[in-house]
Amino acid sequence: GHHHGKHGDHRQHMERMAGHLELSDNQKEQWRAIHETHHPHMREIHSEMREQRHALREASTDGFDEAAAERAAERLGELTAEASLMRARMHAEVRGILTEEQRARFDEHREKRGKQGYGKRHKGESGRQGRRD
Repeated sequence: GHHHGKHGDHRQHMERMAGHLELSDNQKEQWRAIHETHHPHMREIHSEMREQRHALREASTDGFDEAAAERAAERLGELTAEASLMRARMHAEVRGILTEEQRARFDEHREKRGKQGYGKRHKGESGRQGRRD
C-alpha cells in the first residue's frame, strides 16, 4: 500500500523533483534548506488537521453537536488556508533559486500535478504543452 504523508514519501518526491530539474549541488543545498525550514511547521499543521477531522467525526457520531462541529470546521478552514499559504511561500522560495529553464519545468510539473487531481476535463490542452520556447 501507499502510505500518505509519511516523511520518506515527501523526501522521495523532493529528490525526484530535484532530479527532474537537474539542480546543481549548490541548488540542492538551498532546496533542502527551504524544505527543512518549512517542513516541521507543515507537519504540525497536518497533524492538527487530522485532529480536527477526528473532532468533526466525533461531533456527528452521537447525534450532532453543532457547536463542536462548527469549531472544528472553522479551525480546519484556517489550517487549510495556512497550509496553502505555506506551500505557496515554499514554491516562491524554490523558484527563487532556479534558472529560467528550471522554472519553466517546475511550473509545468506543478500544472500537471494540479490537473491530476481534477479528473480529465482538459481535453484540448494537451497539444499546447511543451511548445513554449
